[in-house]
Amino acid sequence: MKKSYLLFAICYLLSLPLYLYLCHKSLHAQELKILPEKDAYVDSESPDKNFGRENIIPVAFTHTSKITFLKFNLENIAKDSQPQQAILNLQLNQSQGDLKPIQTEVLLPSCEWNENEINWNNKPSLYKTDLTITLEATPGAQKIDITPLVNQWLNGAVHNYGFALYQNGESFERVFSSREDEKSSPTLTFSWVEDNQGIGGLKSLVQEKTKNLKALEAFPLEKEATQTATLSGQQTEKMKTSSPEEETKPSTINHQPSAINLINSKNIIILILGLLAIGTLVIEKLTKNLRGK
Repeated sequence: MKKSYLLFAICYLLSLPLYLYLCHKSLHAQELKILPEKDAYVDSESPDKNFGRENIIPVAFTHTSKITFLKFNLENIAKDSQPQQAILNLQLNQSQGDLKPIQTEVLLPSCEWNENEINWNNKPSLYKTDLTITLEATPGAQKIDITPLVNQWLNGAVHNYGFALYQNGESFERVFSSREDEKSSPTLTFSWVEDNQGIGGLKSLVQEKTKNLKALEAFPLEKEATQTATLSGQQTEKMKTSSPEEETKPSTINHQPSAINLINSKNIIILILGLLAIGTLVIEKLTKNLRGK
């Protein structure tokens, strides 16, 4: 019987790194996805026309220039909870012109703008940032990391008037779905990793489990669970104007967060330990049978 406990103890120790990894990595990953508060585009070919209710938001520099504006309401995001990642999800429907990845800056409007009133003539001035993104040419889902800008909005370094996408150095057009397209609306996904115990907590857990192995004869099985995020990214103040136009007005809100369920690793670990216990008994039984023969 002592041999079986010893065998189980060895298996238990071998499973410990997996236990710590699952608890630390899976149990505490959290995500939040929100829809835009507003979006629109402006077109130099139709300078007085508003496109705030269209189901597309193009970015283009061909015979005409098209600038896309987007804003996400961050009021329900804690100011001190810097996300590990903030990913802008866009659905690309069509590409024209140079069918290659286009490097473009994320530009900042100088003031608020109204989705149903903004046009080429009354759009806000746009300011450059240090954040450069890639607009792909292949239709489909596109994920764009705008974490540095989002963290600046959250910590108050930059006013959240949304952002604009525009490039005037290439001949291209990229047509994305707008928020009016309910099936393919843009979204902003935040992700955090929470670690209440930290590295010290994980070390103490290892020590506690090693110590408890001495009592395996009395208590061969245990159940336990374990419960970060920093991101850097420095951006600019307002600098040079990227486009030669200006001005705007207020807005409306459509904030719809949806939390994603966490993966619970506790049951996985209990199952693994249970299988190890059964495996230990089976090995012991087979060993006895072989000896009997």
